[in-house]
Amino acid sequence: PQLQKLLDLLAKEKVKAYAYGGYPRDHLLNRPHKDLDLVVFCSPEIVVKLFGSAARPHHTIPNQFSLQGNIDIRCTNSSLLE
Repeated sequence: PQLQKLLDLLAKEKVKAYAYGGYPRDHLLNRPHKDLDLVVFCSPEIVVKLFGSAARPHHTIPNQFSLQGNIDIRCTNSSLLE
């Protein structure tokens, strides 16, 4: 449910997003997961626009944000999809 809500919000803005890391692995294995890592194909400004002050910039990793302490969103260049 948490992932679907985020994906729906991003889809409204036509932002492609993919889960990576432990979340998809644990989901496929029906195991509980502790966190969610998303890569989004948009600028950091769009992440801030969508999530406001809830999107806290990571202090050492550029273009990465944390939401609610257990969701990491990493922005990457949309031209990689072309």
